[in-house]
Amino acid sequence: ERMKACCCCSGFQCTIVFLILIPLTAIYISTYGYHDNHLPIYKENIFPEKNEDGKYIILFAAETINLSETTRMLLLADYITENHGDIFECIIFAYKNGQYANFIHDSGHTFIELEPKWTPEKVEHFYQVDRGEKFDDIFPMNDFRLRVNNEIQLYKKYKPVAVVI
Repeated sequence: ERMKACCCCSGFQCTIVFLILIPLTAIYISTYGYHDNHLPIYKENIFPEKNEDGKYIILFAAETINLSETTRMLLLADYITENHGDIFECIIFAYKNGQYANFIHDSGHTFIELEPKWTPEKVEHFYQVDRGEKFDDIFPMNDFRLRVNNEIQLYKKYKPVAVVI
């Protein structure tokens, strides 16, 4: 009902933001198992809930090794906080040691840093694979599993109405 009543920007900007924030009635979570070298999928429903302040949570996944990704998440979170802060709380999460994490620390938004940490070697490997200079997995499997498990725990804890990636 709030989205229908929102006219703060003649509908254009809010429409863009709400198209980006695909509302979730339930997040279906996939985790990786270790049975017979298969990766079975386990599904669990996590229904959005309001926090103690009566607001819905929106999680933002910032890749703090990249300035444009960090800035994009901050701008979206700022916009939602300024225009819809009575309905939503924006929480930004990222992996530790990202070069641009200080921008999020200084923003005033809740910021959660997860494991595994970025190292200079991991960042260089990431960009080499991303640029096509190297053919390899972007993350080692143990880092990938840790990322997935940590994000699942974050979703379970905060029960977000949306996750912006």
